[in-house]
Amino acid sequence: MPSFALTQSFRPFLHAVQAVTTALLLTPGLLHAADASQALTDKLARQNLQMGDVVEYIQNYRLDGWSSVDSKHLVIHTGPSSQYLITLQRSCPDLSAAENIAFTSTVRKLTKFDKLIVRGAGGIKQDCPIAQINALTKVPKQD
Repeated sequence: MPSFALTQSFRPFLHAVQAVTTALLLTPGLLHAADASQALTDKLARQNLQMGDVVEYIQNYRLDGWSSVDSKHLVIHTGPSSQYLITLQRSCPDLSAAENIAFTSTVRKLTKFDKLIVRGAGGIKQDCPIAQINALTKVPKQD
C-alpha cells in the first residue's frame, strides 16, 4: 500500500516535469517560426510593402510582374496598385532563378487551391502548391 501512496503523491510532480520538458522541446520550433516571420516582414519592408489580410482569391487577375522574396514566397503584381504575397506550401528551389512562372487557374480566380508553375534555367518544370494569399499594401519610405 505505501508504494501506491508514494506514486500518487509524485503524480503532480511528474506532470510538472513533463510540461516543462515539452515546453523546452517546443521552444526552438516556436522561436524559428517567429524568426522566419520577422525575416519575411523585413524582406517585404525593404520593398516598401506590408502584409495585409488573407484573401480567399484574386478575381480576374492579370499577372503584370512578380518578384521572389525567398524560396517559399513571391510577390505578384496584378495591376498598377494591386500586389499580393503568395505563400507556398513548401520550398520551391528554382523560384529565385526562374525565367518564367505561371499559375494553374480554372475559374479566372487565383486561389490557395491553385499551383505556381516554375520553369527554371534548366527548363525543368516545378509545381508548387499555394498555401495562402495575402494582400499587400505600399508603405511610405522611411528616411
